[in-house]
Amino acid sequence: MKQRTMSMPARYVIFTIAVIILGMGISLCDHAVLGTDPFSVLIKGISLTLAISMSLSNGLLCAGQTIVGFFLNRKNVTIATILSLFASSIGIALMDMILPQVTSILARVIYMFAGIVVYTFGIALSQYPQCGYSTYDAFIFGFAKLFKTGHYATLRWIVDGANLLVGYFLGGTIGIATVILLLLAGKLVEFFLRHIQQAFGVVEMGQVNKSKGM
Repeated sequence: MKQRTMSMPARYVIFTIAVIILGMGISLCDHAVLGTDPFSVLIKGISLTLAISMSLSNGLLCAGQTIVGFFLNRKNVTIATILSLFASSIGIALMDMILPQVTSILARVIYMFAGIVVYTFGIALSQYPQCGYSTYDAFIFGFAKLFKTGHYATLRWIVDGANLLVGYFLGGTIGIATVILLLLAGKLVEFFLRHIQQAFGVVEMGQVNKSKGM
């Protein structure tokens, strides 16, 4: 697989676009009303338990993830990690503005599957530039040494599974999209990243350690 060089500004631009796409996928899943990703289940559970807004719950969790990710592997936390907080919100807001509300089950299922594909593609594209990770990925990859694996799907199963269990017992709701994302999100990200790298070449290492098995 060919290697390619990329300037740091270009890496951050691609990363930001990727996280906006990721946010668009979240919005699609939300409009489907068939369940959210496991992390959102935890956000909802904490929101209910502490009687705080979803946005505040999300902010607290993301801040906590960033801190934990930094101490586990500080190379994973960069300016890109901070950018991801704002870029994902932009993607969600953009889709919320243009997506019509739907009620038919067929339209909701289409939204759900489209959201899953867009969401996981956005995650894969955000990993491609090698300039840092989103808050959630920095947290996930921080556990690589602890669990003795750098395979994204394995790490994601562990973290998503823990988030889902805690979030559910705190009052978060689970739907079919939640189960699909729990089982397939990591594999889909690996699939998309592999094909992005094959199409455009592997970006030479920047500030972040290259993950194994990606």
